[in-house]
Amino acid sequence: PYTRCSKSIGLTQADEAMGCGTSKPGTSKPGLTYKQKLKLWRKLGGGDLEPVLASGAVALLDAQWIISHAEAGGVLTHRQALPKEAF
Repeated sequence: PYTRCSKSIGLTQADEAMGCGTSKPGTSKPGLTYKQKLKLWRKLGGGDLEPVLASGAVALLDAQWIISHAEAGGVLTHRQALPKEAF
């Protein structure tokens, strides 16, 4: 359970990067509060990415999906051709 995530329609990519709203185990720092995650996100430079992520011009890919896709012999194509689970 997370102490706080974006209340807007859908999660922002910053929220997702911090593990908000995810059901995937191991995709977030366990035991950290939202404020602690946000502080760590900003300390590691995530704040610099927020304007670009919010614009929709850039989308983060799921690292586990990339690994699985590569192991299956897949190659990355343009963003529009990637499946929803890649993000």
